[in-house]
Amino acid sequence: KQKKYFQITISFLLITTTIFYSGLLGYKTLNKIYNGKFVLTNRGAWALYGNTARRIEAKTFHHFLVALAFMPGQGVCTKIFSEKECDFWSFKYSDELGYGKLSELNAQNLSHTQLDKTLLNLSKKEIFKNPPLYVLYMGIESLKMFFWESTQIGFVTYPHWLTKLFIFTPFKNGLRLLIFFLTLFGFIFTGNDIWKNRKNLWQKNNPSIVFTFLLIVLFISIHSFFFTLTRYSLPIAPLFLILIAYTTQNIFKKSN
Repeated sequence: KQKKYFQITISFLLITTTIFYSGLLGYKTLNKIYNGKFVLTNRGAWALYGNTARRIEAKTFHHFLVALAFMPGQGVCTKIFSEKECDFWSFKYSDELGYGKLSELNAQNLSHTQLDKTLLNLSKKEIFKNPPLYVLYMGIESLKMFFWESTQIGFVTYPHWLTKLFIFTPFKNGLRLLIFFLTLFGFIFTGNDIWKNRKNLWQKNNPSIVFTFLLIVLFISIHSFFFTLTRYSLPIAPLFLILIAYTTQNIFKKSN
């Protein structure tokens, strides 16, 4: 029975990956032909450098406190600290550092490949200046993904009555905080369940739940190197809901 579920899951992942990457690779190939880079967007290297340099620069306890306040969103941060202090943790400052370094390297007439390689090497050097500090801020960046519910997300227009409700501060902040706690608790509960049964991973755990959890971990880990906007977490929002449902079901089972 478990082997059957495993095979179905693998087949689904292979089919989905094949369909998705067929279109993606076609687009990246066109980018390579016309822009010289086999990428979806060309900002990866300098965006990585900007975020890395910013994190290594944030050495004080005050920087840490502002980072925590910024985690739920810039609106929360500006209610506690000044706009200038909060801007340090916004995409504005990381883009300024990254694009500034890119412009500096462009002046040396480097090729696209050399530019990316140099920026990656510079990012590594920055990380090794203070690895624990970098990992700490990666962790804070990762937690932003759990604040995926928002009534003020970009590129969405609501009816007038719903807009009025969604800008009502107690409602919008309360909803965001509630979903954050439910999502984080579901993630921790599921991770703990999988860890407890790690010796018999596929026998005692639902394979779909294991794959769901691993996909979330992988997705968050990749994004933690960069600056996270709320909408970046939307692709895994359905997976978060699965973990919340799984956790609720197990709690009710145990209580009964």
